[in-house]
Amino acid sequence: MKEELQKLRNQLINVKVFSPEVIQWLEEENVWNIWVPKEYGGLGFTLVEGLKKLKTFAEIDGSIGWTVTLCSACIMADRKSIVFCSIYWIDYIGRN
Repeated sequence: MKEELQKLRNQLINVKVFSPEVIQWLEEENVWNIWVPKEYGGLGFTLVEGLKKLKTFAEIDGSIGWTVTLCSACIMADRKSIVFCSIYWIDYIGRN
């Protein structure tokens, strides 16, 4: 996945919107649904797995990491989950 993102990264330099190729890749990888259970078509990641994946995106390209973090969080069921995820993410980054 990192190699694919590195290729797509070149399309993100000095642009204001993602190219159709970047959006298509994100959709094919189903990254918007990292928190959704597998039985509902998501990736079913645990909190730690999901945060590691988001960190991977951010390391390769900050705009992808930020977009996937925000959009995947919008899929969560309630605000408590989003707040918990944000607190955990800040703590995780501080320790790593």
